[in-house]
Amino acid sequence: TLTIPIAARPAPRARAKAGQQAYYPKPARGSRVLDYPSYKEILVTAIWQGIRDWEKIYGPWAQDGRYAVELVFTQHRPSTDVDNVLKGILDAGQGLLWRNDNQVDDARITRRIVPKTEERFIALEVRSCSATTRPG
Repeated sequence: TLTIPIAARPAPRARAKAGQQAYYPKPARGSRVLDYPSYKEILVTAIWQGIRDWEKIYGPWAQDGRYAVELVFTQHRPSTDVDNVLKGILDAGQGLLWRNDNQVDDARITRRIVPKTEERFIALEVRSCSATTRPG
């Protein structure tokens, strides 16, 4: 299980104006919340380090195949949709854990509410998912 000491954020919808590149909205001025690209960069770095640590013990990580993901994240109050938090994690894993997040066949999400005195975190576990357990 990879534990990342950061507050989970939902993946925002990208916005775009005609003829311009897509962008993500920035947090309100004075907010202590990370902007989404910075949050995603932290996730990518943590996932990359987790893969490197795994490979030291077990050998090369294979991006091909099907996967099951278990995500646990903590919040001080239930303020975000859990599916949007998962989307941000799946996006961060693209190109590192899997080639495309459509390789994830099973996803389980748990939100735990913790007191404000406790640090928030994200815990991620990724397992191989056999062809016989895939839906459809």
